[in-house]
Amino acid sequence: MVSACRRFVLVFMMEREKELPTVRGYDRIAKVYRFLEWTLFRGALQRARVSLLSEVPNCRKMLLLGDGDGRFLKQFVIAQPRCSVVSVDLSVEMLKLQANEVRKVGDQFCVDWVCRDVRELDFPEACFDGVSTVFFLDCFTPDEISVLLPQIMRWIRPGGVIHFVEFQLPAKGWRRFRGVFYLGLMHLFFRWQTGLQNRQVQNFDEVFRGLPVTLIADRSSNYGLIRSSLYRLK
Repeated sequence: MVSACRRFVLVFMMEREKELPTVRGYDRIAKVYRFLEWTLFRGALQRARVSLLSEVPNCRKMLLLGDGDGRFLKQFVIAQPRCSVVSVDLSVEMLKLQANEVRKVGDQFCVDWVCRDVRELDFPEACFDGVSTVFFLDCFTPDEISVLLPQIMRWIRPGGVIHFVEFQLPAKGWRRFRGVFYLGLMHLFFRWQTGLQNRQVQNFDEVFRGLPVTLIADRSSNYGLIRSSLYRLK
């Protein structure tokens, strides 16, 4: 077992899950994901990941969903070294990369890695101070998100935070045409490699508008293609 930190708890998937094309796909692209991201976006995605990190209040326990190769996780534990983190990802290869990223900055951090589909998780109610979803919700269809987001929010205590980073379509003009091209290309690639079901960019303003949250910070970057937001749960 890979061990990067003081604690490495890895909950393995059931055998039937290991056979899913989605799991095999994310495992397959794990080691080249950073190169692919840099080829298309240079450092724009990483800047968006951490753009609001300094505004996330100190947490005792934080949930990270779909952090991929762990670049946000590494910056988060540096910023909040006393926080206990649970990082969930469908790909065990991605989790190994996360462990390596944390190892680069020390072994004193408290991180539990869980390899499972988030839709099959069942954490106790209000057990986290916050959740971070970084380029994660775009993997789900609107119907799936309508079920998933309320479930995630049940795991966050009242007054806790939701750190959200996602792609969005700019409103108009050449920026919108550029966004349609880039996002269409990415959806096509991930559909080919992982069997991604979602085929549309969702309006997350509308999604969060119907939830009991208050927006406390919001930034757009990369010509309006990326949005970073911080919400507080009422």
